[in-house]
Amino acid sequence: MIRALPGKAQWASRAGEPVDPDDACGKRVAVQAGTVQVEDIEARSAACVDAGDPEIVIEQFQGQDQATTSVVSGKNDAMLADSPVCAYAVQQTNGELELSGDIYDSAPYGYVVAQDQTGFAEALAEALDAIIADGGYEQALSNWGVEAGGITDPAVNP
Repeated sequence: MIRALPGKAQWASRAGEPVDPDDACGKRVAVQAGTVQVEDIEARSAACVDAGDPEIVIEQFQGQDQATTSVVSGKNDAMLADSPVCAYAVQQTNGELELSGDIYDSAPYGYVVAQDQTGFAEALAEALDAIIADGGYEQALSNWGVEAGGITDPAVNP
């Protein structure tokens, strides 16, 4: 694998109606089914119940677009997704959503290359180095609103 961008968890809510991820008991939270965020929100909900607070009402959607729409419409109070996904949703909804809480739980995103394709892996790493050096990488991050997740050194098999 070649590390290209660290993925991190992030929350988003309707603009002007922030939801504190550390105090979301009793809130309705949208999440895309099959993602690592499902386990995260289920654990947070269980912690609420263990503390004697209302559970987090978790609504899972097949697509992130559906989860995002449910927050924009007010059906859900917040959504939980990878930080680049939330940043993009905020950008695409023209201010209807805002990021809530801090980014957490970093995990690498990357390109997976077969182990016997070392030449190809090195070529990908060199290409990433080149676009980092010429500013294209930073421009791409900026276009998608995910500058906070940028890396400075792509690594093969991190």
